[in-house]
Amino acid sequence: MWGTCGDIGKTSAIQEIYDDPKVLKRFGFHAWIRLMHPFNPQEFLRSLVRQFYENSHDEVGKPGKETSVGAVLAKMEKMDQSDLVHVFNALLCSNSYLVIINDLSTIEEWHCIKKYFPDNKKQSRIIVSTQQVEIACLCTEKPYQVSEFKQLSCDQTIYLFHKKC
Repeated sequence: MWGTCGDIGKTSAIQEIYDDPKVLKRFGFHAWIRLMHPFNPQEFLRSLVRQFYENSHDEVGKPGKETSVGAVLAKMEKMDQSDLVHVFNALLCSNSYLVIINDLSTIEEWHCIKKYFPDNKKQSRIIVSTQQVEIACLCTEKPYQVSEFKQLSCDQTIYLFHKKC
């Protein structure tokens, strides 16, 4: 999805659906990342893994899981990038995921990011928000999957999370 920096509604439209419990229950893991510049791959992975553990609906609410999640997060802070990649790949290998990447500004960032995400055939989604249409087009293999942000109706907002055929 792309739009100018003044398109506050773009983020709001994505956030409204991202916060919907019916949407989230379709995914084993979910995370919302606002990219920091300059891009730091290790911090990017650390933030994703942290959010995956914190937001996992399989973990939340189960007795004793809060302490195991806390232990994993503490251990994760000491991991180097190769260890983070290993943990990240293990999580994504068998789970669906929804990841929102906000403020992608270069295609180099995208190439670095996309190599971490396998196509695990579990209907996972990565939604990229950028101010540049060229970057939005390069992030997808199918041009119809790029949406220019204009004031969206409720039905169009839900279309952002449609199932692929």
